[in-house]
Amino acid sequence: PFVDWMVAYTDNPAAQIANTHTIFNILTTLLLIPFGTKLAKLPELVLPVLEDEVEIDATNLPLTFVNTNNIGNVPIAIASLKQEAMLMLELSQKNINQSIESLYSVMPEAKEKVNKREDRVNFINYEVAEYMSKVSVLNMNTHEANITNSLYKCFADIERISDHAINIVGHGNGKIKKPEHIKDELVVLKDLLNNIFNVLMAEGLNEEGYAKIEEYEQQIDDLTSLNRKNQIKRLNEGKIDAADCVKYSQVMTDIERVSDHMINIIHELQNSNFVLKD
Repeated sequence: PFVDWMVAYTDNPAAQIANTHTIFNILTTLLLIPFGTKLAKLPELVLPVLEDEVEIDATNLPLTFVNTNNIGNVPIAIASLKQEAMLMLELSQKNINQSIESLYSVMPEAKEKVNKREDRVNFINYEVAEYMSKVSVLNMNTHEANITNSLYKCFADIERISDHAINIVGHGNGKIKKPEHIKDELVVLKDLLNNIFNVLMAEGLNEEGYAKIEEYEQQIDDLTSLNRKNQIKRLNEGKIDAADCVKYSQVMTDIERVSDHMINIIHELQNSNFVLKD
C-alpha cells in the first residue's frame, strides 16, 4: 500500500524516491526519540572511559570547535570561539581543582595531569590567536567586532588561570609539610572558585550571575587575607615552619589572582554584552 501511495502521489521516479526517503527518515526519528538517552549511553557501556583517562594530547589533536582552515562567516566564527573558550575554562577548572587538592592529599600524578592540560590550554590559546587574526579581516558590525576583541582578552585570562594552577601544584604532594592545618581553608576556597566557574559557564549568564561572581570574588579576597594571618599565627605558635608559611602565602596569591582573572572575564562579557554559553 505504501508503494501504491507513492506512485499515486507523483509519476516522477526521482520525486517518488525523495518522498520515500523523507517519510522514512521522519518515521524512524519519531520511533527513536523515546530511546535517545539510552542510545547515547550505549557507546559508553560498550567502550567505557574513565574521566581521569580523558586527557588531551596537545600535539596530536586539532582544535575541537574551531576549524582553522575554514573561517566561514562571522557568526559561525564567534560561536566556535565561544565553544573553544568554554572548553579552555573546563580544562582550567580541572587544573585548579586538582592543583589545590594536591596541597592536602597525596596525588602522585597530579602534576603530570595538570601539566598535560596546561599544554592543551596553551595550544588552544596559540591556535585561537592565529584563527582570530584571520577572522579580524572579515566584514563585521560594531557588536561583532566588540565580541571578537573581548573574546581575545578572555582567552588570555583563561590561559593565565591555568598558569596559576601550575604554580599551585608546584607546592603539592607533601612540599607543604603539615597540610592538616590548611586543608579546611583550602577546601572553602576551592568551593568558592568552583562557584565562580559554574556561574561563569552557565547558560544565559545575566546580571544576577555577575553579582554572584563579584560576591564570591570578594569572599575569596577576604579569606586569602585571613588565611595568611592564620598561617602567621601558626608559625608564631610553632605549629609550622617558615618555609610552609611562605609557600602557603604564595598559594593564596595564586588563588586570589585566579579570581581576579574571572572578574576580568565577566567585565569583558558585560562590556560587550554577550555570554559564553547561549
